[in-house]
Amino acid sequence: MNKPMRVVVYARTEQPQAEELVRQMFDLLKFVTANGYTLAGNLQESTGDQSANRPRLLEILEYLRSGKADAIVVQKLPRISTDPEQLYCYLCDLQDARAKVLTTDSDIHEDLFHKGVGNQLLSRAARHALPLPWEEGVRK
Repeated sequence: MNKPMRVVVYARTEQPQAEELVRQMFDLLKFVTANGYTLAGNLQESTGDQSANRPRLLEILEYLRSGKADAIVVQKLPRISTDPEQLYCYLCDLQDARAKVLTTDSDIHEDLFHKGVGNQLLSRAARHALPLPWEEGVRK
């Protein structure tokens, strides 16, 4: 029998909005439970999107690199970053850690290709024999 995927959930807002963070976290935890995943951690922060200073996201990357979790769960990719260059860098870090990104409120494929990073990640995976940093077939 396969072990359930261990996930860390990440909620983020650009401005301090406690109600929005609580709502996001509730929805993320509901998704984790509904899909039978094991919760390895939950972190949240309020940062302006242009800021690369995301201490909680960096903490999650350490969870994933160390093998304490297999995936990060976010509402949608812009919760990681709306800046395509920053998003690509974070997704490369996830890819290097052989971790997955799961989204609850959007189609990750649309988000990736709309941001222009989907093909870059596919090429990178092929060049370096890395897994794709998203989970195929996961829907809310």
